[in-house]
Amino acid sequence: MGALLGTTITLAAASLGAQDTVGRMVSTGSLTGTVADTGGRPLSAVDVVVVGTALRTRSRADGRFLLGGIPVGAYQVIFRRLAYEPASFTLDAVPGAQHSVAVTLGPLSQRLDTVTVTTQVFNELGGIVTDSLDRPLDDAEILVVGSGLRMRTRPDGRFLFLDVAPGKYLLRVRKLGYRPHQRSLEMLRRLERNITAKLSPLARELTPVVIRAQSGFDPRAEVIQRDFETRRKMAGSHADFLTQEELARLGRTRLDFAIRETAAGINAKMMGRTACVLEDGFKPASGSYDNRGMNESSAIASYFADQVDAVEIYPAGTELSMTACARFGAIRGCNCDGFRTPPVIVVWLKH
Repeated sequence: MGALLGTTITLAAASLGAQDTVGRMVSTGSLTGTVADTGGRPLSAVDVVVVGTALRTRSRADGRFLLGGIPVGAYQVIFRRLAYEPASFTLDAVPGAQHSVAVTLGPLSQRLDTVTVTTQVFNELGGIVTDSLDRPLDDAEILVVGSGLRMRTRPDGRFLFLDVAPGKYLLRVRKLGYRPHQRSLEMLRRLERNITAKLSPLARELTPVVIRAQSGFDPRAEVIQRDFETRRKMAGSHADFLTQEELARLGRTRLDFAIRETAAGINAKMMGRTACVLEDGFKPASGSYDNRGMNESSAIASYFADQVDAVEIYPAGTELSMTACARFGAIRGCNCDGFRTPPVIVVWLKH
């Protein structure tokens, strides 16, 4: 049991047997209990969350709660309410067993200001991963690229991240034997997001090496992910990152026009013909470049907003990691030979 400082949790378990009252087999456990403040008064609207799953509930006016259908396994359970110290403990869910807890939450220090208290509210990112026939996939890896967060889905295919920092990210989902799924998203403060990711199975006759590569576990995929995280961490205020949600309203608009419509800052909006274009984080886009790095055939104009999942925009001198220009090899004006990094647009396509 791992209660946080300033909180009290009393835990008991009552075995209900392996069958329910009509003799059916029970494969999940449940959690019930009460939440009160340090004066013994019931606390309502306390979030009760089973971390790593989409299971959650809230306490009623009398402080009581009930959460059923918890798959077998060990989970961290968190109790939180605005202006109170959170509490957590480890629950070992057993088939047919109902665990009962009595939780006491202490108030946050009166010295905390309103901004600090507000950060106690969840920033949740959760969802489910299924195959092409809508069957849940367990043990699929979920990465919020750019945040350092990762976890694997439970047997019911679900996942849940708590307190994801506000920002723009790439969400990557992969499982050996399936084509990976990637999408861009933005997390805002006090936002709950629910994502559904479908993975298509690979052909069984492929060799193990090919399966691993096409599932997104090859070394190149790891390097591309690491490069993206490095660029985003080092991006200055003049760089921009557009998600598919920002581009969706523009539909079949040419991407150079979409960038002018959506990107922040005059430098970003003027990059349509001058930028070196990198596709999916590793491949220079088709097109010819002159000795100033100008894209003569305007490769960015060959993409449309509805084809693109995300766009990284780096005006000249702002791609400080140099991970993008390193991909252009001998292309003069786009490589890293100059004193100042060239203007770069990284286009992430929908797959």
